[in-house]
Amino acid sequence: SMFKKNIIGFGCSFVRGSVDDENIRRLNRGDVPTRPLKQNHMVGPYASNSLHSQTSFIIELAELLGVDSINHSKGGSGIRSLVFKCLKYVETENTDNDFIIFGLSVFQRFEFANDDILHTKWNKLPKEEYAKYYDKIGVDFELNSLLKMLHVYLDSKNIPHMFINTMYDGDVENDLPYFIFPNGITNWREYITKHDITYNYEHPNISDHKLLGKLLFDKLNQD
Repeated sequence: SMFKKNIIGFGCSFVRGSVDDENIRRLNRGDVPTRPLKQNHMVGPYASNSLHSQTSFIIELAELLGVDSINHSKGGSGIRSLVFKCLKYVETENTDNDFIIFGLSVFQRFEFANDDILHTKWNKLPKEEYAKYYDKIGVDFELNSLLKMLHVYLDSKNIPHMFINTMYDGDVENDLPYFIFPNGITNWREYITKHDITYNYEHPNISDHKLLGKLLFDKLNQD
């Protein structure tokens, strides 16, 4: 049966959208986004409005599915804001027809909660300050625990969802619904590197986003 749910995205710049010219040596540079767009694609209140200048895998996936999308992603944001923004979204919006995709950023970002969650960029501890307190094992435990609780919370409300390691390169938790790339690869940057040696961990480009949209489309329609 064809998958028919609106696609809701949360994450950092890797989910927000493509950056085609960051690495001009990329072999697949210069692809064109899907146009004309047939569906409605909205940007969350504090996502970047440059979203439509190129594309995102959220848009590409929604276009393939023939559904609408909302992208709540904000460049530079980490796991804490992703979790709490999603909770706020679920509490305030009708999610009956939503499928939520989380792009997991690196775990080395420390943010302070803000009660005006959807509209304000969260303050972040500068890297050199955070480094004084950062403990990898502790942070992995804390953030994976938050993601597990988010997963259970969404399951309790029957809201289907998926996690993608877009920037995070840590271990995949077996009890969470992670997207696994072809050949068992668990994170997007490694997957891109495997088929394009010119990729050097920059923001994914138009072609990368279109390919991930297609991989997700195939996955959702086979489940």
